[in-house]
Amino acid sequence: MKRIIYETFGTTLKKARKKLHDPETGQRLTVKDMAIMLNVSPGFVYQVEQGIRKPTDGQIDQWANIYEIDSNELWKCLQKIPMFRVAQLRDDSEPLPPSPFAELTKDEQTMLMTYLDYVRWKVNERSSKI
Repeated sequence: MKRIIYETFGTTLKKARKKLHDPETGQRLTVKDMAIMLNVSPGFVYQVEQGIRKPTDGQIDQWANIYEIDSNELWKCLQKIPMFRVAQLRDDSEPLPPSPFAELTKDEQTMLMTYLDYVRWKVNERSSKI
């Protein structure tokens, strides 16, 4: 299972790298170029792109930044949720705003339902003409 996850991760990175170009020469960036930017060995970058290894969880966002892809995409490839994002969810102390419908009176709810019925009818009428 790990091998499949790492392969998906590596393939995502490799595809992203092949879209990157050196701003000075216009040539595609190589494994060696990526290794220099990431401050790791070219062999390690190659193994990651081949799905053999992966960077540490603490390096995922750095790799996403260098490869110019969304870090969430890499985390999805690994089928993980980063711990700092989990911590952010726990720290969210603001409650959800109350539903605007909870504050409606019975008369307002009745009028709103009448309006919603009209909107549904209008939408169905338009879709049947298409």
